[in-house]
Amino acid sequence: MDYGLILFMGELLIGEQLFLYSCPKRKGFIWKAIIAVIILGLISYFYPMPEEIKYSWWYTLLRFLILFVLTVVANFFVYDISFSAALSLSGAGYAVQHLAYQATSAIAVTGMLSDAGEHRRLFMELIFFPFIYVAGYFIFARSAKKDNHYKNVDFRFDMLTLLILSICLGLSRLTRSDTDKMVILSTAFYSMTCCILALIMQFSLRRNLKLQEENSTIRRMWEEDKKHYEISKENMELISIKAHDLKHKILSYSQKLPQEELDDMKKTIDEYDTFYHTGNDAIDVILSEKGMRCEKEKIALTFLGDGKVLSFMDVMDIYSLVGNAVDNAIEALKGVTDVEKKTISINLENKGDITNLTIRNYFEGPLQLDDNGLPLTTKKEEAGYHGYGLKSMRKIAQKYNGNVNIRISGNIFVVNIYLMR
Repeated sequence: MDYGLILFMGELLIGEQLFLYSCPKRKGFIWKAIIAVIILGLISYFYPMPEEIKYSWWYTLLRFLILFVLTVVANFFVYDISFSAALSLSGAGYAVQHLAYQATSAIAVTGMLSDAGEHRRLFMELIFFPFIYVAGYFIFARSAKKDNHYKNVDFRFDMLTLLILSICLGLSRLTRSDTDKMVILSTAFYSMTCCILALIMQFSLRRNLKLQEENSTIRRMWEEDKKHYEISKENMELISIKAHDLKHKILSYSQKLPQEELDDMKKTIDEYDTFYHTGNDAIDVILSEKGMRCEKEKIALTFLGDGKVLSFMDVMDIYSLVGNAVDNAIEALKGVTDVEKKTISINLENKGDITNLTIRNYFEGPLQLDDNGLPLTTKKEEAGYHGYGLKSMRKIAQKYNGNVNIRISGNIFVVNIYLMR
């Protein structure tokens, strides 16, 4: 029996909860958590400690790794996350715990608090561990919560982090019995550096790579939008020309065909002759293109404003910005059953040096916004990959010193885009 293992288990569980507390909980979370803590405590207390090997470096290392794996299983049992997410976040908690332990070791070997007697080590841990845990939360764990790390686990980074941590623990065990202060200090600083590096790799570096991948995806979207705009503009203009030609031909047959048949033909042509004239080419193409799609979906699309107020913007920025907003609105309205609510309203206006563009549409079903103000998807297969259209819109708005604000008012979804001229 080793009371030190119980202390280690308590420190490890607290370190892991820094990263896990914001994760979704399984049903019966409190009871499961209590059961898990009791079982882990009993295992730590009664863990076998044969006299002949209990102080050997390999047995000590194996002991701590086994206890760590048990906490991973426990966290998977308590939190509604994948096993890989439980392993990733538990590993981060272990890195913080070991960082705090080595920092305390480095301070202890200098002779500080020597008057604390045989309880000096425990006394120092009670003093210094909270400070390091709080720092670990604000520097690393908080970003894990914000980025919903448990949803987007990267196996490569997690395995590399655990490998670094294992090597760090192994070297620490090897020098554990050394009495040379410089060796102990060197090992402590090396271990702390490894733990910090592991956390940086798992969160900061991984987050930067994720942002690079996201930006690359958005750039590809913009390139596709550019090609689509050029094709759409050409097609809309061609359709408009052909429609006008047909109207003139119909007039030449006005005396030869029944009036009812002529009216039906004109109505059919008008359905295709939907090219708008708002004063802005990009807005015209968007309204014409999306208008035909809305007609098919039985959606009423309205636009109020003067397209000329967006003349300070690049044509492609307008097409991507407004086009994505209307596409999202059309998708949302597919779930609306009330015909009268199948509407999309677009308002464009100037207020001093600020241009406001507001898109409103109804929706049905639950809808929540995440910490970044983006709608949370309800489709599991889209988790972690949705929202690129809105992220693209936000980047374009920020290019013009503006932003995209999203709010939900009852069952109305409102996208407000403001831009500085």
